[in-house]
Amino acid sequence: MSLTIELSPLQEQIIRETAAREGVSVAEITVRALQEQFPHPNQAALELFAQWEREDALASEAERAEDARIYAEIEKNGIPRVRI
Repeated sequence: MSLTIELSPLQEQIIRETAAREGVSVAEITVRALQEQFPHPNQAALELFAQWEREDALASEAERAEDARIYAEIEKNGIPRVRI
């Protein structure tokens, strides 16, 4: 979606300076600001899933084996594994 808005010179300056300081485009910094103001309704859950993925990527072989054992036990008891 494209959106055209009128900004005051000061607002434009703040956005441009912030984008330059962070090394991103004006569009990127504007989208970030909008996402902070209007987060996805499930943002907390999405962040938790992302955290779990990061943790899984760092898991040792022993931790992965234990996870597999736990999942197998759960499935053996009739609860299917859920993939997200």
